[in-house]
Amino acid sequence: MTDNDMRDELYNAVYENFVGPIDPEDTGLTKRYPLGNAGYAAGVLYPVGSSFSETPDHDDSDARQSTDNPQNNASDADEIVAPDELEPQSCDLSDYEEPISLSNSNFQSAISLTVRIPDGSSLRIEVHAATYKEEKSDKTNYRRRPITWNCTVRIPSSNNPREQIGVPETNLELVTVYRYRPDDYSTVLSIALRNTNRASNSGRSGLGKHYFQCSLAVSSSSAFLPVELQRPDDYQMTEEELSDYLIYSPVKNYALGHGCAADWDSGPAAPETVRTRILPLEEVRPTLSTIEELSGVRFEMRSFAEESNWEETRAALSALCDAYERWISDTSDTVQDLHDWRLKPATANLDKCRACLRRMREGLDLLEVDRVVRSAFIMANEAMYEQYLHYSVASKTADSLEAAAAKPRDWRPFQIAFILLNITSMSKPESDDRSLLDLIWFPTGGGKTEAYLGLTAFTLILERLNGEKCGGTSVIMRYTLRLLTKQQFSRAAALICALEVMRSKDPGKLGSKRFSIGLWVGRSTTPNTWEQALQLCGELRRGNELDQDKGSIPILQCPWCGEPMGQATKDAAGYVKARKRDSSGNRTEYLRFSCPNHECHFHQSDNPLPLLVVDEEIYENPPSLLLGTVDKFAMIPYREESFRLFGIGGGGERFHTPKLIIQDELHLISGPLGSMVACYETLIDALCSHGSSGASPKIIASTATVSHAKEQCNQIFACAMDNVCQFPPSGIRYDDSFFARIDHEGDGRRYVGLYAPSITAATAAIRLYTELLWEPCTWQANDDVIDPYWTVIGYYNTTRELGQALTWTVSDIPERLLEKRRGDSVEKPRYLNRTLELTGRKSASDVQDGLERLSARHATENGPDRSIDLCLATNMISVGLDVGRLGTMVVAGQPKETSEYIQATSRVGRSDNHGMVFTAYNASKPRDRSHYENFKNYHQSFYKHVEPSSATAFCQQVRDRALPAILVALYRMQNPSLVSPDNPQPRALEAAKQIILKRINTIDPNEAEDATADLDYYIEQWTNEGYDVWCDLGFPKPGKLTPLIHPIGVDNPRWGNAGFDAPTAMRTVDGDCWVTVLQRRNDDEEVDDA
Repeated sequence: MTDNDMRDELYNAVYENFVGPIDPEDTGLTKRYPLGNAGYAAGVLYPVGSSFSETPDHDDSDARQSTDNPQNNASDADEIVAPDELEPQSCDLSDYEEPISLSNSNFQSAISLTVRIPDGSSLRIEVHAATYKEEKSDKTNYRRRPITWNCTVRIPSSNNPREQIGVPETNLELVTVYRYRPDDYSTVLSIALRNTNRASNSGRSGLGKHYFQCSLAVSSSSAFLPVELQRPDDYQMTEEELSDYLIYSPVKNYALGHGCAADWDSGPAAPETVRTRILPLEEVRPTLSTIEELSGVRFEMRSFAEESNWEETRAALSALCDAYERWISDTSDTVQDLHDWRLKPATANLDKCRACLRRMREGLDLLEVDRVVRSAFIMANEAMYEQYLHYSVASKTADSLEAAAAKPRDWRPFQIAFILLNITSMSKPESDDRSLLDLIWFPTGGGKTEAYLGLTAFTLILERLNGEKCGGTSVIMRYTLRLLTKQQFSRAAALICALEVMRSKDPGKLGSKRFSIGLWVGRSTTPNTWEQALQLCGELRRGNELDQDKGSIPILQCPWCGEPMGQATKDAAGYVKARKRDSSGNRTEYLRFSCPNHECHFHQSDNPLPLLVVDEEIYENPPSLLLGTVDKFAMIPYREESFRLFGIGGGGERFHTPKLIIQDELHLISGPLGSMVACYETLIDALCSHGSSGASPKIIASTATVSHAKEQCNQIFACAMDNVCQFPPSGIRYDDSFFARIDHEGDGRRYVGLYAPSITAATAAIRLYTELLWEPCTWQANDDVIDPYWTVIGYYNTTRELGQALTWTVSDIPERLLEKRRGDSVEKPRYLNRTLELTGRKSASDVQDGLERLSARHATENGPDRSIDLCLATNMISVGLDVGRLGTMVVAGQPKETSEYIQATSRVGRSDNHGMVFTAYNASKPRDRSHYENFKNYHQSFYKHVEPSSATAFCQQVRDRALPAILVALYRMQNPSLVSPDNPQPRALEAAKQIILKRINTIDPNEAEDATADLDYYIEQWTNEGYDVWCDLGFPKPGKLTPLIHPIGVDNPRWGNAGFDAPTAMRTVDGDCWVTVLQRRNDDEEVDDA
């Protein structure tokens, strides 16, 4: 079976379960009662007035009221009523006759399309439907009677706004309704297929009054016109909004569905037929990272890593620049033919392309003339190639280094272009490009990480070749989620190991100080102190389970060779207890991480792995590369030793300056979290520049989903909107930016929309999971072929919804699988044996273990199958989950943001399989229905629909939470060795205040006046009150001495009202409600019911 065959089978199984037979002419028998919780739940037209909460199961009295010929089966209880004689049951006449209203009901009586046709067009409509009639023999069965009919309809007008035609021998009716004329040459119409049967007074009706597998196709003698006119107001829209209108102008919406999805044949020409689609399917085509014009040019890392190949390398890079220049020129010729609103955004986009080309050529020129810069570039390629080889083995994507080396490793054009783009800004801090914020925008799975890892390698090597002391952290990478941070740590650790191997071979060139990487995250993931680390190591060696609250040591394997370590072994292998002298000369114990593999470069005790995961060590020996969650940066005001990460010593002196800051998944820095991060960025920026005469660090951001990026970046980084440079910049079409092109002929991820309004969302989900779990076990294929679609991922917007789904895995889904096993004989029937939960409430070790289990492939031939059957997850997996074998996902309801939808669904179909996503819409939510009805257009252009990310760095709520802590940290930055906060120095306080106000005036000057008042209040409070210590974290319990700052909710009556609340994470902006127990009682104490 091919990948497409398996995806077709999944779609067909779900279609037959919810809609019915695939063949519209099917006349077969079914044992299944067509109505009820187990019946057909989509594509059914109910009698008008059906009002029960969920369709009842099979009822014999109703089943007998079936029709073959409606006229011959009419009775008092099942009367055929002409459309004009229908009377409303529970709604007024206008609603009752309006097709769209009938289409939007949970028990819909119509499906409708709204289209726009040019004047002079004629319409022909084809109808498909079916009825079911009971046939009894030994068992009750139901015979399907197909209905197929077509006709030509008259076009209604404003004078005659409604045309109705009955479908012969049925109680179906075609209704065509005039809507409006959007211009002088076209008309907008709604066309509906309607069930004119009427429900009984109880709201229930016999089987014969229902129509199943209903659909209609509308053909026009002239091609359809887009329903939505594209006439943007270029005076009211931002530059980015106009650009979106321009590049997505080829994607047109030719029909709107009502109670169904709309569909048409995609292509360059406007369609002549549109149709309803009950179970819509849209294939999102893949993005090509190769460039046809450069088919003969290789950007091979291994070749680029050889200095003797420089001429070939230069020629390849020059060819890249030349091809980009030709593309810009050709596109510019097209732009010259534009004379409407499109000219302005098209010209602006090409100007950005030319600016990027200029920077790329400048970088190439610098590589040509500066031998040091060139050497750094060549060695960076060597490091990245070694990183690829060893990470392939460690991540089990290759069995050996030789197997990994057998596959050529080339830079994707946009990756090497991005590095080339930043050669000058990283080599010459005084260049104008240094102040630009470069935003890597590329679809998920496109290789953004490799692009900024390559720039990281170049930066770290260049400073060594320039003879810098490199005593501190040079590159800071920040992430928002711990899952993403830990996964990226593994990839970055392989790069640092590669650099360290290179340094050990040539210390004369790369210095005596080791390259190192630090993981700076919360204590639930990494230890804060060596004492905690040693306790964890002891627990592991005793074979004890680690307490979730006490954290873990995240080094589970050697990043260089993949050998298991620590918790992944029985005796905490690789965790070596050692002793050293601290700064006071005392001997202290610590852990050294050495690979247990005797063949590994990092096995020797005097050459441990360059991994720093204990906060205490990270502060003492700042790593070359620091990875951290944004939440951890909230701890800076509490830890004056953390100033060393930014190159500031105990006396406030500058001993090193960070050179590069990378913010991955920028789209997640929004809302309350984004506002807090933006406010704390005031402190980060000051720590990076305090006492430094050099340039500020270069800032790189990365995302696959972004909207209004300039505004967001300016709010967070105060970089000015004109200094935000998206790469690659857009051209004039969404499907071609030179570096990223849509492959319209290639297989892509398939999206399917399930909307079953007549049953509850829970019932629909249980049926859907059952079908997706069962179907693969019926395929005649080996385990390796089936594997991508064996594990089903369920994605939920909230933990509450996921909790309900977990209960289904215990009873409902296993019971339905049991029914499948009883009714369908297969060689290896399916059971729901292994379920997995991935949510934020799981500990770091549980998450890591879950990822390992999720990677286990389906295998029944050689021993027991250990693959996960069903994994239920929240947005924890929307970024950072990279398990190539996953192919099937269910999304429970439309996520609140399109960016989350894109990111989450891209977790499947990331390798040779292309993936299948089923979005189960909730019929009770109008937004879900809207996405279902516009399924095709939305998925053809869902990057266009990404909502803007907002951040308000200095609004009142954020100032109340963050300003005191930032003020304290800015004050201490000037002299970290100060022992007491009492009697603060006015000059230092004023300097800290001005740093904050300068930032506010740059980003949001409207908040400056109120912020000044807030700061004056904090300074007055600090000056007048007496404080004994800088902070008190309240762990294990609050101390007696009065702190200047303490975590929110930590209190001690001895402190009175003194001290400021200061967050320990970025995720709390709104006020908290604290509950105090006033009285306790014993469990065995009787309680008076009164």
